[in-house]
Amino acid sequence: MKAIFAALTLIMAAPAALANPVITAGKTACDFDDIEEFVAWFGGSATNQQSASLNPLDAAFMEMEAKDGPVLIETPHDHDELGWPILPDLAAVKMGHKLTYTEVDAETVTLQTTGGMGVDITYTFQRQPCWTLIKLEDRTRT
Repeated sequence: MKAIFAALTLIMAAPAALANPVITAGKTACDFDDIEEFVAWFGGSATNQQSASLNPLDAAFMEMEAKDGPVLIETPHDHDELGWPILPDLAAVKMGHKLTYTEVDAETVTLQTTGGMGVDITYTFQRQPCWTLIKLEDRTRT
């Protein structure tokens, strides 16, 4: 299979040093009520992301070479099949992308990142009881 979530490499160019150590130091996914603070922690390291993601994770990506044109393919992926981190530090993302949080219901929030080069990635987080990444959709057309 071609590189899953190739678009993520487009937004991961900024250094990891942009992570906020005040927010991330010594915390776990259960330490956050506010989704934006949780996502800042989540984006701080691959370890945080793996610990706060379903395994397997429902992940979808664009198959650009499908017979009838581009199509979104959704399949569960074990953690060892994914390239971590799957969400770069938010300070890096904010440099060239728009972030949109949408409350789906009282316990579920999506974060959509859109920007240059056609990047369009949606992360779905849910309280279970801690914030957990339950789905990743990469609709980037590259």
